[in-house]
Amino acid sequence: MDIYDVKARYGDRLTLSGNIDIAGPLAFGTPEEVRKDVRTHLERLMPGDRYILSTNHSVMDEVKPENYRAMIETCLELGVYR
Repeated sequence: MDIYDVKARYGDRLTLSGNIDIAGPLAFGTPEEVRKDVRTHLERLMPGDRYILSTNHSVMDEVKPENYRAMIETCLELGVYR
């Protein structure tokens, strides 16, 4: 399912979690690509609250530690509800 579509349709009634793809930039990209992906998710899913940033699955061996760190750091920088 497209998480952005689900947010648009049901975001006022559901809390969404995840969608940072472990088979995408998180596993195979650079830290900057991970930051960009996380930034996009936060910008599009945080408005109206009800979004929890996480991967779409458990963190697999293929996920580089520096990429996981980039996800966490970007979330701490941009993903805090005030």
